[in-house]
Amino acid sequence: MTDHADAARRRELQRRAFAVEGSLTPEEEEELRMLSAPAPAPAPAPASLPEPPAVAPTPGMTDAAGSDAVEQAPASEPEPDPATEFGAAPARRPRRALAVVITVAALVLGAGIGWLSSPRTLDAAPTMTVEQQTIDAEIVASGDFDAGSVQFRGEKDGAALWSATQKEKPCVVLSVDGQRSTGCVSGERSDGGIDYPVAQVQTQDGDTSANVTGLLIPTLSGDWAPVIEHMALTAGDWQGQYSSAELALIDILEKAGLHGSELQILGYDGDIPVWSTWGPERCIAVVDPATSAVQQHCTDDYSEGPLEIALGDSVYQAVWSDQRGPVLTILKQATALQVTCDIETGDCTWVDDTPVDVG
Repeated sequence: MTDHADAARRRELQRRAFAVEGSLTPEEEEELRMLSAPAPAPAPAPASLPEPPAVAPTPGMTDAAGSDAVEQAPASEPEPDPATEFGAAPARRPRRALAVVITVAALVLGAGIGWLSSPRTLDAAPTMTVEQQTIDAEIVASGDFDAGSVQFRGEKDGAALWSATQKEKPCVVLSVDGQRSTGCVSGERSDGGIDYPVAQVQTQDGDTSANVTGLLIPTLSGDWAPVIEHMALTAGDWQGQYSSAELALIDILEKAGLHGSELQILGYDGDIPVWSTWGPERCIAVVDPATSAVQQHCTDDYSEGPLEIALGDSVYQAVWSDQRGPVLTILKQATALQVTCDIETGDCTWVDDTPVDVG
């Protein structure tokens, strides 16, 4: 190539190497290094030494060999070079300095090309421990998520997080101390907003409990970024608002799989409290006062439609709205009752022995 073609090719390779998301093949990297290397400087011609001035012989003097000796006439001093007289560097020094600068620039350029062509550390997947690899295999084998979508996103303070998709819906899987929680959302709501997949696990250590939340939030590029949050709670933080009878019911609800710190009383049906949750899942629950059995209905955080459970002749419906939160409706079912009437007196008695005057 000509010098002009070499320069054009070098600029093209440099532009591709340093462009955003740019890369070069190994052959192109070597070509760029060769084009960026300094051209070898031509060897300087050896400096010619000045010939000694002619010496006039002096009569009467001989040298050691008996020949006539000559008296050395003082040689005339050479004219000073203007360049060296004022301390200027020799002509070859700028050439050497330029070669050093070009060599350093080539080294820096080579290092930049190597960084661009090597794998990026930020894009690399986090390394999993043996335990996390086992959990990862279990999540994949469950079949709950789209094939190839399960991805380990990282670990913080003992909480490990995975992302996945379920029928193209974004999901998050949180694992803490052997407990696992999953949250999936549609990604986009009808009102144009974006829902975040959230999973939550509660751990207990004596009187202190911790809510660990794992979620994904959208970035400007449209990807999902993982987030893990820890919130420690002591017993007095939330239990102090309940009576001893209500705390006993919370203990029953916790044994049924609900988290006490996420519960709230939605309303009362007589002396029976109806509970709901505010965590990653929306739940409605009630404890049968006769048998201590738990009736509950849970769904994901942003599902549409009411949640409904029944206890005896009562039906409890809970509806969530962004403006008012959960709203409870209690429906009473009509039951067929047997009535016994006295023909002579006209008095009728219900099965519950409540007299009714039919007139």
